[in-house]
Amino acid sequence: MENTEKETIVIVGGAGGIGHATVRKYAEVGATVIIGDINEIAAKNLLDKSGDDVHYFPVDMMRYESIRDFAQKIKEGFGTVTHLINLAGGSLPDETVDNGIETVDPETISRSIDLNLKSHLYLVREFLPLIKADSSPNKTITLISSVNALMSFGQPAYSSAKAGMIGLVHSVANELGPYNIRINAVLPGTTPTPKCYEFLEKSFDALRNASALKRLSTPEDIAGAIYAVTHFMTSMTGQYIVADAGQTITYYYK
Repeated sequence: MENTEKETIVIVGGAGGIGHATVRKYAEVGATVIIGDINEIAAKNLLDKSGDDVHYFPVDMMRYESIRDFAQKIKEGFGTVTHLINLAGGSLPDETVDNGIETVDPETISRSIDLNLKSHLYLVREFLPLIKADSSPNKTITLISSVNALMSFGQPAYSSAKAGMIGLVHSVANELGPYNIRINAVLPGTTPTPKCYEFLEKSFDALRNASALKRLSTPEDIAGAIYAVTHFMTSMTGQYIVADAGQTITYYYK
């Protein structure tokens, strides 16, 4: 199922590093692409490079009302949605890999859970009627979690939220099946993006050496994994795939 000409793709967090690559991937195959992001400047810069059928609507994933209004605007402007991809989220600067759980303050825990788990629940809830209404034989929801969901890479609040996303995928797959909607997660490893450079640039060499492939995944690698989930792996639902250049196979964290 590669023909996306009549499909509508919503990419939340599309203005980020992996988001850029994902928007370009779907725009290249002729889909209608809608970027949802809080970063208006970055999103509009991407619009200028991405063709006429790429659109932008602001959304603050930390506010349920903003997510609800975002979905309503998509309904009014486009009617239905074929594929929903949520890349929004990330670790917070107040929770580093060296923080033990006793050192993470309650406010940071709450904000990380809100950003990396609750926002995904809200998004699925609000967009599900738009996806149900779409007539495509191939409809999907793809959430972007992290290898932190699987292994001990520190950051207990962030890692707990990312693991919760896998629980979300598992818990609603049966519910969505009768509507021919597949839901899955992609778990990237360390992926050099502008945001990632702020936190991990000094660790990149060590992380490369600790991976099976002796390299890190690129944003294009993750975009390709997302595209495979939405358009090639068409019997896959309620599952996750890891795209990490082999970090989780070889990496030892202490």
